[in-house]
Formats: sequence, C-alpha cells, structure tokens
Amino acid sequence: MFEGYLSHRGRIGRLRLLKLSIVNALAIGVLSIPVYILYRLTESPFVWIFLIFFCLPICYSNLMLSIKRLHDLNLSGWWMLLFFLISIGLDLIDSSRVLRYIFGIAEWVLISLVPGTDGPNRFAPEPGVPGSVPPSSGNVSSFGAPAQP
Repeated sequence: MFEGYLSHRGRIGRLRLLKLSIVNALAIGVLSIPVYILYRLTESPFVWIFLIFFCLPICYSNLMLSIKRLHDLNLSGWWMLLFFLISIGLDLIDSSRVLRYIFGIAEWVLISLVPGTDGPNRFAPEPGVPGSVPPSSGNVSSFGAPAQP
C-alpha cells in the first residue's frame, strides 16, 4: 500500500488515493491532539514549530499523491503549481474567498472523482491492473520511489 508513497513517479487510482489521504488525515489528527494539549499546558510557541516539523512530511506526501493522481489523468504534476497560483490569485481578488472555495471544489472533483485514462499513458501503466506494472529489480531509490529498470 505504501510503495512509492513519497515519490512523484507513476500513477495512482481514485480508491488508493482515498485510502492514503485518510491515512494522512489520521496522522495529522493524531499528531495535533498531543501538541495542542502540550501548547495549552506550556503556552510555548515552540510547540507549533514542532507540529509544523512533523506535518511537513505529511503535506509533502499529499502533494506527491496529488501529482500521481494528475498523472493518472494524463496531466503533468506542474498543474498543482498552477492550481496553487490560481488559488492565491483568487484570494487577492476576492476577500470573501467564495471564488477560492468554488475553485477548490472543482479541483477536488478533478483529482478525486474523474476517472483516470484507460490503459498506459505517458507517465506509467494503468494502476491496479495485474500484470501491467513492470517488474522491479527490488532496488528502491530515494524517498521510496521504485527503481527504474
């Protein structure tokens, strides 16, 4: 389930994206509760630095999952940067953030609900189809990305 979890290479289907997103949300929740309690006891701002330090890897994995999902839609991962810039632009022109919320819902629908391309595309074979994944040599490169044959 966690193979290539922190890599931007390959594709990921909608169901696997949902499963791993739930794992990430639970991890942030589990980390946030003790940090909040510690903050209420100590009132130290360093507690928040601790939380950010541990949440950054989770945010990074969410970004990688989104990029893989875009690959499943036969889109480049650079679309995530475009989505981010559009969100910032919408914040600048609309102080009520209604446009940003509408855009966020549209982005969520694209990434979570639109089916991926059938068969292999320019990024990888179709995810979840037995026999479509090229055999790995067992070597794993940095950040858990499967080694290229």
